[in-house]
Amino acid sequence: MAEKKGSIGIPTGLLPTLLAAEIKAEVLDPNGDPGDIVPKGTDLRVKITWKLTGVLSTMIAGRFQPQARFNAIGATHNFAVAGAFVPAAPRPAGGEYTAEVLVAAATFTEPSYEVDAFLFFEDGIGAPGPITGKVDLESILFTP
Repeated sequence: MAEKKGSIGIPTGLLPTLLAAEIKAEVLDPNGDPGDIVPKGTDLRVKITWKLTGVLSTMIAGRFQPQARFNAIGATHNFAVAGAFVPAAPRPAGGEYTAEVLVAAATFTEPSYEVDAFLFFEDGIGAPGPITGKVDLESILFTP
């Protein structure tokens, strides 16, 4: 599955010169190859990349939580897998971040899933913050 762009929300009322963001994601196999048709029994990775720019991007402190959600097509086996937290330490030029959410092959019990990548932000004391993102990655199909 090719890399897709999504949307990332930031606090309302801010001009892009103060804070702007972009997010993209893709599903990769263990070799790092993208694909939407993969052999059954394959571990997958959802790679999420996001970038913050603007004056305020240099002052953000807290952490980001990447997450991949899988909704079985025509079945009820839906689940989410969270990736490791990514620190959002202030950076002189804003920041570009990358995280991977690893999903074990045994987790997939159905032949096809709709996939979404999410990004959540927590401030320095662990409270949910105003930066959230989503990328619709369409669907994956497992072959026998």
